[in-house]
Amino acid sequence: MKTGRYNVGVGLLVMAGFMLYGFLLIYLRDFAPDKDAWVASYSVGKHFESRLAHVHGALFSLLNLALGFVLARLVSATTGPGGLRPGSGSRACSCPWASSARYISDSHRSSCCSAPCR
Repeated sequence: MKTGRYNVGVGLLVMAGFMLYGFLLIYLRDFAPDKDAWVASYSVGKHFESRLAHVHGALFSLLNLALGFVLARLVSATTGPGGLRPGSGSRACSCPWASSARYISDSHRSSCCSAPCR
């Protein structure tokens, strides 16, 4: 699950960076002292390329976030609670007195209580 969390973290950082870049572009277009020259060349040249880079960076971060959530979901679906794989011999017990020992052996599970262990 580390990989999915890493992708989500990187996606959020990249998104924050490109959001700041977008705020800079808005400032340059609307509030900068030389905004008339910026607006006049807004759809061609470096200004268009900077907007295109901003949009592609934001889309890249969204893809990274989606990939991270999918990876985290796949890893949690293929492993049991706490990262144990199904059939590894240990299961979580729903016994109230076993809350400190989260995982117990199958032999103890069958003798600990009548409540089903999950």
